[in-house]
Amino acid sequence: MNSQKYVLGLAQAVHGNGSYVFENSNVIGIREGNPGRIKTRKAKVVAKNIIIASSVPTLPLMARGGYAIHEYPSESYIVAGELDRDIKGMYISPDKEHYSILPVSVNGQGKLLIGGESHFWGLRSNRQARFVRLAQYAEEHFGVHTITNRWSDRDYLAYDGIPLVGTLYPWSKRMYVGTAFKKWGLTNGTVAGMILCDLVRGTENKWAPIFNPHRPTLLNRLRG
Repeated sequence: MNSQKYVLGLAQAVHGNGSYVFENSNVIGIREGNPGRIKTRKAKVVAKNIIIASSVPTLPLMARGGYAIHEYPSESYIVAGELDRDIKGMYISPDKEHYSILPVSVNGQGKLLIGGESHFWGLRSNRQARFVRLAQYAEEHFGVHTITNRWSDRDYLAYDGIPLVGTLYPWSKRMYVGTAFKKWGLTNGTVAGMILCDLVRGTENKWAPIFNPHRPTLLNRLRG
């Protein structure tokens, strides 16, 4: 799946008929109410419901502190190299590394992405060695001899491994959250959107209790 095409398609589907997509609009204030209010540096938005979909909610400040306890940052690495064979689908390697394997096409040129080598973000790490291990894996198993790109990224994971999707606080009535997508933003983000849509509309969703940010299993794990 091409993530850029997917996100652009979503934006195109949302924008219109009274709905809008804004970019470069950093939020500096959020207040729940009827209606709720969102403040940016240049404008204010009034909304019946507010969904905060970010790594760790930066606002309100109480949510920022609370969700920093529920989730933690993890950094992963990816290398991309030229691929001279036809591979279909995306895979997870069966060995202990559990590398992500994804063939893509860039301007008609086949490439292979190998991702993994995750670690808790903030700890000192030999980044070069991690890139080398990924490149060696690509060469050994798929014959990739030329690495054209490499990069790393950070994402957040809940301590029990399940994304946090639901009301922002246990007492929230019009403010919701979607975060800790476990490095699977396209799939878990889509699931979060389906759950949040039902919650906002007051429709029952059988997945909602599993992803509930205030689920007892997550709280028990933090205590234990």
